[in-house]
Amino acid sequence: MQIVFSAGDNHVAQAVLVDPDDFTALSLGIAQHVPRPQVVAALAKMGPGLDGAEAFVSVAAIKGLAGDRAADAEWLAQLDSMIERARKRGSINEAGDMRGHLVRAGGQ
Repeated sequence: MQIVFSAGDNHVAQAVLVDPDDFTALSLGIAQHVPRPQVVAALAKMGPGLDGAEAFVSVAAIKGLAGDRAADAEWLAQLDSMIERARKRGSINEAGDMRGHLVRAGGQ
């Protein structure tokens, strides 16, 4: 599962959930042309935000990006399993937000 940030309006990057049925890990992709301040602003609306080269995103934000999938019991069960695996790895904070690694397109 990946949240991809592309250029948006009002100096806030637009977030889209890609591969919503891949429950192996959460990554955060940034399109090459998107300025970092736009990504920071978008992340601030999705949870605690940046923590170095990683960011925490609320589960509610992930569900919001998932659209109709967030109403599917099987999808929610898979997401819950992903969250529990992340918790065991230390990738869930005290508030229940999930950590994802930031990767800029092109590996930068």
